[in-house]
Amino acid sequence: MSAILVAENLVAGYGGRHILHGVSFELPPEGGLTVVGPNGSGKSTLLKTVVGLLPPASGRIVFRGEDVTALPVHERVRRGIGYVPQEANVFRNLTVAENLRIGHEFGGGRVKSLQARQEEVMSLFPEIAPRLGALAGHLSGGQRQMVAMATALMPAPSLLVLDEPSAGLSPRNVDLLFEIVGAVMRRGVALLMIEQNVQKGLATTAHGLVLVNGTVRFSAPSQALLDDPALQGLYFGGRP
Repeated sequence: MSAILVAENLVAGYGGRHILHGVSFELPPEGGLTVVGPNGSGKSTLLKTVVGLLPPASGRIVFRGEDVTALPVHERVRRGIGYVPQEANVFRNLTVAENLRIGHEFGGGRVKSLQARQEEVMSLFPEIAPRLGALAGHLSGGQRQMVAMATALMPAPSLLVLDEPSAGLSPRNVDLLFEIVGAVMRRGVALLMIEQNVQKGLATTAHGLVLVNGTVRFSAPSQALLDDPALQGLYFGGRP
């Protein structure tokens, strides 16, 4: 099965300092991919390059067979890439419903009516569905993360990109969040994720990639990475 996303020899960074040094990977349309590695290894830089927030110095990104390397963020969204950053991922002074509407409009309203799509997406988030009129800033951290993910899903992306989705959440909300991530993938949405909770992240996706110092150190089925004692000691902090 051909990859939905291909990154080829990506070199990227900030202010002339390269963080990524020739990163290449392929994301299958099913199963999902979790990127793990030590702090400062370039994980967030990689996601920002994929979604268009950071232009690469060299290399290219191919999404669904199209070279999107030069496209801005909004054009990538309209082609089917949804992104949930780790921070500042909701409009706190707007209601949940208003956040969802912005997500729908940012995607060009290309799928169904706002109401129909909202009902579809809210079926994944029963905890926030009754709170559409609440200000996002009045919700708990876990609920805001759900709003952010729901907003990214409003344009019906074929790829969802998540940056540390469990950061700062309680154990209960972490479990709930990853249940939702699994449900999203079962609906046919491809997943690219970086996650600080290595065990949870790799257990959620079929494929894993270890990024170290801006280079791909290992790429393998997630279970193979979890079962490798050398990787556990070097990069994953051992088993809990």
